[in-house]
Amino acid sequence: MNPLQRAQEFFASHNVRWVRVIYSDIHGIARGKVFSTESFADVVASGMKNCCGVFSKDLTGTPVDKTNILWEKGADDNIVVPDLETLCLVPWESGLAQVIGDVYDDDGTPLLLSPREILKRMLTRIEGLGYGVLVGPEIEFYVFDGEGRPINTGTHAYSMHQIALAQPIIGPVVEHLRVMGVAVESFAQENASGQLEVTLRHGGALRIADWMLLTRNAIKEIGLRLGFKATFMPVPYSRATPSGCHINLSLWDFDKGQSAFRIDSDGRMSAPMREFLAGLLKYMNETLPLFLPTINSYRAAAAGSFFPVHSSWGLNNRSAAVRIPESEPHLCRLENRVPTSDCNPYLAIAGMLALGYLGLIEKPPLPPPVEGNGFELDLPRLDLDFATALHRFSKNYVARELLDPQFFDTFLLIKQSEFEKFSLCVTEWERDTYQTLL
Repeated sequence: MNPLQRAQEFFASHNVRWVRVIYSDIHGIARGKVFSTESFADVVASGMKNCCGVFSKDLTGTPVDKTNILWEKGADDNIVVPDLETLCLVPWESGLAQVIGDVYDDDGTPLLLSPREILKRMLTRIEGLGYGVLVGPEIEFYVFDGEGRPINTGTHAYSMHQIALAQPIIGPVVEHLRVMGVAVESFAQENASGQLEVTLRHGGALRIADWMLLTRNAIKEIGLRLGFKATFMPVPYSRATPSGCHINLSLWDFDKGQSAFRIDSDGRMSAPMREFLAGLLKYMNETLPLFLPTINSYRAAAAGSFFPVHSSWGLNNRSAAVRIPESEPHLCRLENRVPTSDCNPYLAIAGMLALGYLGLIEKPPLPPPVEGNGFELDLPRLDLDFATALHRFSKNYVARELLDPQFFDTFLLIKQSEFEKFSLCVTEWERDTYQTLL
């Protein structure tokens, strides 16, 4: 039975009448169209036509000039081809399924503006060195009720009482994700009013990035149906604890049939783990927009509360940018604590792989680990300012070639446009402070 026949059997057995074909834009927002099951075979055969302008838009939905991908080509079509391995139900909507697609240019070549394609390219590079990639994400977010109030109140991390107050949304989300095939490992109350965390079980990098896209979209949709508003905006109100998206990553050695990330009884790291970590630290500051992609991302540092401010690593130390959690030797992994909850999962994982790949190739020295309170140490600081980070990113010619020049330039232009628009805005603080007195 071919994949399309299996999909049609799936539709019949679950009374599916409509199918979403979705993909990630540059910002990690799910976009796409909804097709009848009768027309879905044509979509599989010929692809879904989709205006190329989607990949030129900033977060306001406005196409950005000079990207050379909209009117320069007459606003032509890209083609989105469903990856039938990702087919699943949308269980909160009767008779609806969804599938993630790969985006192609009109000549049939993979579209290098597609974040999913960027991740696939980086996976190919890592696989060329003999490694597979395993990822496990921890995604934080806020939930507010219909009146805009946090679903629970207080800084009671891990509180069972707070979790009980959030159960009206957590229960349905967990059940629906299970039906979708997304393996949820845990839910927890985080460190602020209305702040929750969902942890997904680890797996192959592409599948986990797909799960992250589906999970964020599911939480927002389910919340709306229940009268709640969920947001992955890192700092949704003043002095809020920032929401992170911690990415746990390890490499699998194909030749040896075991994890390439290991720490022996004497505390010595395996060479691949040491080199990957060194590359991550060496180039982290030059690629921050991949992990901190919005203006609001950079408010996380000012908000404090466990957000890393140095390019550093440590053993089971949450004050470092990269933490090595305590584990069995064969389960060693790196936890990147820099990404915020608004990161594009495909690009954040691809970014980690790009920096780790450079480490595996260049083998730079690894600085000593952070011990104790890393926030108080005199260590190389990250450029936690959006304008500075964008400028430094624009000079990173190694990352530009590694990820793809067209993608890199487009991503940079869109983010620069976002900052320029913000710079023209008058804030509520300015009005409150100056309007009456001056």
